[in-house]
Amino acid sequence: MPRRPTFPDRESIPSFPAFSTGVDPATDFIIRAGITDNTQKNAIITLVSNLVSAGLWGKMLALYPYVGGTAGSHAVNLINSSYTISWTGGVTHDANGITGNGTTGFGNTGLNPSVIGLTGGLTYYCRGLPLGDNNVCGVNNATDNFILNLNITAGNKAGHWGLANAAASATAPAVGMYSVSRLSSTSLALYFNGSSIATNVTSTNVTPAAVPFYVLARNNNGTASSFSEQNDALHAFHQGLTAGETSSLYTAVQAFQTTLGRQV
Repeated sequence: MPRRPTFPDRESIPSFPAFSTGVDPATDFIIRAGITDNTQKNAIITLVSNLVSAGLWGKMLALYPYVGGTAGSHAVNLINSSYTISWTGGVTHDANGITGNGTTGFGNTGLNPSVIGLTGGLTYYCRGLPLGDNNVCGVNNATDNFILNLNITAGNKAGHWGLANAAASATAPAVGMYSVSRLSSTSLALYFNGSSIATNVTSTNVTPAAVPFYVLARNNNGTASSFSEQNDALHAFHQGLTAGETSSLYTAVQAFQTTLGRQV
């Protein structure tokens, strides 16, 4: 019986962006995160390949695929060696990703909205819902919000990128992939599993915050708050994505999660 190859043939993978070290970004991440499992390695290689093919790689500032099952491996940014997450409090790390304890656990990405700019967005893949009305990822300062919020109590969800104007959906949250993207001062959209579920066209003057994104909590102008019990299997922070790009991102992420057997 022929032996199954460990990795796809390199000829079948699109050209990756050049790294100064000469190592492709999938291999670079696998080394930095200490990934040894072959299924996880193949999943990362395919994820990078799909992001490159879809024209999304250059739009990502940070993407955390949460593979490896440890705090150290989950802290590593797939895109480059910047923005390694610093974990605080009670966060569980396992094969399903990261899970907060709802009281003290969160991760500091070190990436500020001000680095992304006026048009930007964020994405997470939610495998287990939080309790109550927790803001499960993001930043807010005195005037602007850069968050994705699932409100279980009220049965709604909302995405912000600047001021209090949100793209909000008055339907109960469900597990899956959520994204928010701002493309202009009058274009804000909230997506679920790659499809738009809410928009906001109110003209918004965005002042990108100079405090870092938190995951499993909200960075309230330098203080962690609204801690979440959510189980997440990926976070991404990126430039504003069109509807088509968000759909392509979901396709790539869902294939990645399916390979790892943790899709929802």
